[in-house]
Amino acid sequence: TTAPHIDDDDDDENLDRFFSRLYQQFVGKGFLGILCARIANALILLFTIWMSGFLLLCVDWQCLRTTCAENAEHCDIVRDCVVIRHPLRGSKRFIKDAIVCSYLALATAYLCWNMARLVHDLPELREMREFCRKKLGLSDREFWTVTWVEIVERLVHVQETGALRLNRKGRNAVLDERDIVARIMRKENYLIGMINKDVVNTRLELLSILCKKDAWLTKSVQSNFDLAVFNWMFDGKFHVRKDFYDVEALRKRFKTLAVVNFFLSPFLAIFMTFYFVLHNAERFYHQPSAVGTREWSSIGFWRMREFNELPHFARWRLTAAHKYATRYVSQFPNPITDICAKFVTYIVGAFAACALLLALVDDRLLNAYIGNRDVFWLTASLGAILATSRAFIVEENVAFEPNLAIARVVAHTHHFPKHWRKSAHKLEVKNEFTNELFPLKATTFFDELIGIFLCPFVLWYPLSDSAGDIIEFVRNSTSRVVGIGDVCSLSVFDFSKHGNKRYGANTNARKHMRSRQGKMEKSFLSFTEAYPDWNPGDHGNEVLDNLRRFAIKHENVVMSKSLHFGGGGTLPPRSMSPTTVTPPGSFHQYHNSNIMRDSSIFRERDNHCAKKKRGKSFVGIDGTPSLSSSNRFGGKSTLRGAVSATGDGGGEQQPLSSSIVSGDEELPLLDAWLASTASSHQVMQCFYERALEREEDDSANNDSNSDYNDDINVFTEDEEEGNANFIDDIAHVLSSPPGQATPNVDLI
Repeated sequence: TTAPHIDDDDDDENLDRFFSRLYQQFVGKGFLGILCARIANALILLFTIWMSGFLLLCVDWQCLRTTCAENAEHCDIVRDCVVIRHPLRGSKRFIKDAIVCSYLALATAYLCWNMARLVHDLPELREMREFCRKKLGLSDREFWTVTWVEIVERLVHVQETGALRLNRKGRNAVLDERDIVARIMRKENYLIGMINKDVVNTRLELLSILCKKDAWLTKSVQSNFDLAVFNWMFDGKFHVRKDFYDVEALRKRFKTLAVVNFFLSPFLAIFMTFYFVLHNAERFYHQPSAVGTREWSSIGFWRMREFNELPHFARWRLTAAHKYATRYVSQFPNPITDICAKFVTYIVGAFAACALLLALVDDRLLNAYIGNRDVFWLTASLGAILATSRAFIVEENVAFEPNLAIARVVAHTHHFPKHWRKSAHKLEVKNEFTNELFPLKATTFFDELIGIFLCPFVLWYPLSDSAGDIIEFVRNSTSRVVGIGDVCSLSVFDFSKHGNKRYGANTNARKHMRSRQGKMEKSFLSFTEAYPDWNPGDHGNEVLDNLRRFAIKHENVVMSKSLHFGGGGTLPPRSMSPTTVTPPGSFHQYHNSNIMRDSSIFRERDNHCAKKKRGKSFVGIDGTPSLSSSNRFGGKSTLRGAVSATGDGGGEQQPLSSSIVSGDEELPLLDAWLASTASSHQVMQCFYERALEREEDDSANNDSNSDYNDDINVFTEDEEEGNANFIDDIAHVLSSPPGQATPNVDLI
């Protein structure tokens, strides 16, 4: 059994679908995991439709508020307040019931569409399970623990051995890691580039002034953007359609979707509200403090996501940065809110203590009434208020170090705008961080809910106006790769077209072609960390060599900057140079040998060496050579081993151990991988800052040289004028007859 239709040279779409399904197989933890998840989602959708229809059509809320509330002991809610009737009969509630029935009909149609998709995808899921089992040697159980990097290495290996043929038109080379990921993220890479260049404009002027929110990239807006742009972008060979470059056609698609969303928005809002309440009501009841927790926003996710970075890698980074982001926000306490929260906590706590005292006297007093409510209800309500108010009390004895806190966030997110440098203590930076990137969970829900109603206006006005910029970006940032099709040139790490010398590239492209904040260079560095055996090519190796030389030459600079990243398992190595001599068994040696050794800038990348350093392999069911398993998070396979650059590049690199020592802590493998990644990115950040300092010094020298040259020019003019006068005086003396009085001439 081979991959379905993979060998068909004329069907490029099959390769994109094949790799996407393989990634879904990894994310879903195998065939059974995907099947169970999709069935469970369908049942959840069915239950949500039934529950919302029951509550909106069958429950008599007026009866609950009056009859049952006044005579609660003898009230049977199902008998007295549940009414089964025809929803469209009766003039009093006809409009309301018609809206509810329309919502239920649309939701049911969506449920049926999901079930039809499941039935349609079932044969492909079975085929993928057979391919993974027979060609890659992975059973459903092994998908629970296997890493994506190992899956890709197995896929490359079966191509190298000839057991699988994934043809690329015009060349016989094996599809490598970047080719595979580029097909999976063909559309997402364009969106990442557009957001990085601020091409996607979702700003509504009036609301941005009132809500202080510049971007409304909610999930509804994003899904409609995908329909308008990416669903019309490629042809069957994954080349950008010629008619896609029609700006007016793109504007028309945006406005058409705006009209459709205008009529669908009430029904979407009803479903989203019910789903949110049913999903989070129990949690908020038992953990009221969860209201004050924060999470990364949708726009924050896309701003921080890098080129060729699959979603699970991005979630790893943002999850690791979450606690540091929370710590940064806590650096800016509101004293008024803190005082009010402490006051409410004290008062409510006193009443709660009285209620508990009554329970200690006699537990039957919990059924006694105070006003219209019994003591038990009051105790539960006071407990919820108490937990909520405590969430807003500021933690005491917290040092005010916002620049240190934001540095630890940047170590994972790699998002560091220029105006944040040395300004993390300013409220403008904090407000931008909390409002746009890291809002409260409750705020995120209300933004998504309001975004459903704002989506038609976002599509009609700002997105339609930015259609020309979107087309221009696609035109300038598209590269045609043989055997893959058209992809975003930023995602293929084209340093000759988009390089930035400030981040280690040897070429400096025009400013409008470079990615902002070195996004492409940072993405390249993360990709080399995630896929340790990928060969980055000549231009990529030049970038790594530049960073390696910088790290060795400016070791003290990197060490001083690395203090910002201490703690939490992300401390970069104390010594950035692989040749530094450290005492055996010291902390320096642990860090140098375990973390920075696996950093991409110190890893030798040679395909011939990698192929020779093959580890133990086993044979699949059909006789295909497959790989042995690797650790869960390290991404290290024993088949395609890499060589560590120690000194001259000698020595074989060993896989990461089960834990890595950092000070007095033992770091899990995920933290070790993040530490290695943060180290490489820290070198790049130091390289960038040193480049800026060098440019500022050059600019200052040019200014001083300009002043000096002006002075020299003035002095030269005066000197030339004096010399001319002196020559005239000498000539006058020599031409004068003897004995004639002549002016005094200072020959000296």
